[in-house]
Amino acid sequence: MKINSPLILMVAAGLAMAPAHAAQQPNVLVYLADDFDFNEIGFFDPLRYPNWQSARAAGVVGEKKNTYGEFQTRPLTPHIDQLAKEGIVFDQFRITAPMCVPSRYALLTGQLPSRGTHWSAAAQQRDQGQRAPGPGLYLGDGQWQLAQAFRAAGYSTGLVGKWHLANWHERPGKMKTPFADHNRKTIRPGAAEDAEVAAEIRTSYEAGQRFLRETQGFDTVEALYMGNTNELGLPAALWEHSESSLEWITDHALRFIESNREKPFFLWVAPNAPHGMAGQNFMKNSPRDTAAGRLAEDPEGMPGRDSLKKRIAESGTDPETTVSTWIDDSLGALLNKLEELGLAENTIVVFTSDHQSYGKWTCYEGSRVPFILRWKGKTGPPRALEDQVSAVDLAPTLLDLCGITPPAPEQAVLDGRSFAPLITDASSSLEPAPVFLEFGFGRAIVEGTWKYIALRLPPAIQERREQTGKMPRYHGEFGNSERESKGFPNYGAADQLYNLQEDKFEQNNLAGDQAHRATLEDLRSKLKAKLQEIGLPFGEFVAANTDAKL
Repeated sequence: MKINSPLILMVAAGLAMAPAHAAQQPNVLVYLADDFDFNEIGFFDPLRYPNWQSARAAGVVGEKKNTYGEFQTRPLTPHIDQLAKEGIVFDQFRITAPMCVPSRYALLTGQLPSRGTHWSAAAQQRDQGQRAPGPGLYLGDGQWQLAQAFRAAGYSTGLVGKWHLANWHERPGKMKTPFADHNRKTIRPGAAEDAEVAAEIRTSYEAGQRFLRETQGFDTVEALYMGNTNELGLPAALWEHSESSLEWITDHALRFIESNREKPFFLWVAPNAPHGMAGQNFMKNSPRDTAAGRLAEDPEGMPGRDSLKKRIAESGTDPETTVSTWIDDSLGALLNKLEELGLAENTIVVFTSDHQSYGKWTCYEGSRVPFILRWKGKTGPPRALEDQVSAVDLAPTLLDLCGITPPAPEQAVLDGRSFAPLITDASSSLEPAPVFLEFGFGRAIVEGTWKYIALRLPPAIQERREQTGKMPRYHGEFGNSERESKGFPNYGAADQLYNLQEDKFEQNNLAGDQAHRATLEDLRSKLKAKLQEIGLPFGEFVAANTDAKL
């Protein structure tokens, strides 16, 4: 069975499926980890996939870092492993833009982030006339995305955890922001227990909840982290060792499932973990330390941290992988709740990551992430698929599976296509189509075993690069780009061509090899067509136009 990509086919498929799902629409649970690499999940062979551990084993990168090291054992992740054994593993799933903000945008909207129309003032200044997907992108009030679509279809919608798609600090008078005056008061010791500071934190936190309920389609917003924890103006004592309280996030996710057991729900669970955390250092913070302040009691629902340490020790698992088991405990609690309530058979569960830490903030294979989907009784036999799909395909796929009509083109343009047939029919396949990637001033296309990357710095940034001899980050910031460029010898090359089957670490740039000239020109042509469809300036691919809306 073949399926083509045009939106009209997705609409037809969605309408055709609607009657079958009308009586009992499936629930949807999306669990989005943060910076979660292949080698941080026990199920995946770390040497098969691009990640820090396999890159070090291949001699591509140097000595062990202090966060993402070479683990001595595979992580203890029994619940994620079981999910993979029961569902479908997509081995070629790529995040469209591998950074927290644009990756979430693509997953929720089905759009390439460069299509976004809401950018911070800092991002617009950085762009210099050429859109640079990265920090500063946010969702507009009422903009179409999955939560809006599911709520309109009668679902209960919930957000638990990290959002990172709101431009709070440029909204004076609209609400009290996390960047409020208490940020200066929290430097002193004891600020986390200060009643005045606690009240200001709570006021700011509740304003965020109201804002997302009113503008982003969520009925329930709990255990909210509006962005990365260090951006929230919180006392350091609440976050300095741990990006989030997974126990708090899991507790509220469990409450949401329990309270919505009688009606279809869409639940977006997004912990700020691991996000640079490794080992057991996160335990220096209490489960009570949250973005809403210090809780009076421990959250419920997850195994205690003493149990976590004990299991790691008794299993002989490398303690550096403890964060992976912590995340696994969180997902396991949610899966167990679905079983307990008899909801597992009618719940689509998606587990993935916003990107890897390896290759983050580039167009390299840090965009390739773990992606597991389970729909008990509907997905057929467990299997691993090599079909190339990406973040922009998630939204149309979930709509398709739930019998919800995609948005009309005038409401929202979807760059993705539904891969629902791969889920419901084990014998089906997708018509091959390119996957497009973008970050900062980089654009890329992946087709089959080949990837082409185009890096086009605006003239002013290129001039500064030449004057200083320093390569900026892909989104134009000058400073230390060592983290992003580490292990990628062609990081600053304008044109890059890789055979991913032979060179998964993207070491051998074949763009100048005449033997591959036809492949290069073919991919350049397809990338150009997509960029011209979007219509925003990008080097010689799309000429600058004074009327272009940036």
